[in-house]
Amino acid sequence: MLACSAHADVVLKEIGRTKLTFDGLFQADQNYFSNRFGRIDQALMTDAERISQTLIDDSGMRRAQLILRGRADISDWTISYEARSDRWLDVFYRQRVGSFARWRLGQFKQNNSLEELSSTRNNDFIAKSSTTNAFAIARRLGAEVATGGDPWTLSGSIFSREITNNGQKSSGYSVRSTFAPIMQVVAPDNAVDRVLHLGLSMVGFDSSKNIQRFSVRPEADLANIRLIDTLNLSDTTAARQLGLEAMWLQGPLKLSAEWVDANYQRSANPDFSASSWYVSGIYNLTGEKFRYRTGIHTTPAPAADAGMWQIAARYSHTNANDGLVRGGEQDIATLGINWYWLANFKFMLNYSAVESTRAAFVNDPNVLELRAQVML
Repeated sequence: MLACSAHADVVLKEIGRTKLTFDGLFQADQNYFSNRFGRIDQALMTDAERISQTLIDDSGMRRAQLILRGRADISDWTISYEARSDRWLDVFYRQRVGSFARWRLGQFKQNNSLEELSSTRNNDFIAKSSTTNAFAIARRLGAEVATGGDPWTLSGSIFSREITNNGQKSSGYSVRSTFAPIMQVVAPDNAVDRVLHLGLSMVGFDSSKNIQRFSVRPEADLANIRLIDTLNLSDTTAARQLGLEAMWLQGPLKLSAEWVDANYQRSANPDFSASSWYVSGIYNLTGEKFRYRTGIHTTPAPAADAGMWQIAARYSHTNANDGLVRGGEQDIATLGINWYWLANFKFMLNYSAVESTRAAFVNDPNVLELRAQVML
């Protein structure tokens, strides 16, 4: 329930049996784009078309999160706030029931994505995959029950809107189950020798004001345009998502893949379907072993003062073309290198080659991303 990761909390005080801790996450990004676009029919583009397809270099704060936690013997709570975008993040209370179950109330990440449920501070890449960015439900107000242990887990929740005004307002349910048919970990920190992780998730939710939009940036969080975009599907009543996930952990090596398919039910038009998948690999060059517990992997702290070095590669595919809806199709190959310096600093470099088509346009930018991260 309380997973280890590569950061250190600041202990504030212990009140009774509850330990209060504070931590923060600050990320500054720089994105550079090499624009390569045109019309599929090779006709000359108008000025308006060029503007609509041009990605603009940008830099700025990506995240500035402040997190207060309380931990007791059988319970914990979290209150976290995103100062950059003025949003509440995790705001929940969780309690264990016996040794085999737990429940949670409040706002928290829903149960439908291996990458989304992994800590943001330990992302393998600067931007999460198109699959996760397009489909993950992220944080909503709701209630959750969960059971299982290290070899298997089963969790389910019902959710509604976000706490923050102008956030997502649809309500629905999420269910996720994981199974590790191969699991060799070493106590007490659950360092991995070998783990094969398999997972299945289902999500259903209604559409606020009967409007649904499927869109995603080219795996660059500061990108000013979305190369995949259906625009508003105005007669959408509900959505259903099915997700599959697989992961192989072997010491300092992690291989993972996810596939998600979504169906958007429409009242006046044929239903719309979209899908996305990715495969990725990451290796800790300095030898630190990944951790695994209750269906979630975590990143180890650096083993030496010189820090932990990682290399990473990912390929993703997204298809939002279905019938008369031409949201576009996108393939992205990414290479990355990460350096965790001590337990509080992280530096990342990613290079991505993008190929996309949407409506009359082809847009194949190259993307260079840099990130400096501070963890309290």
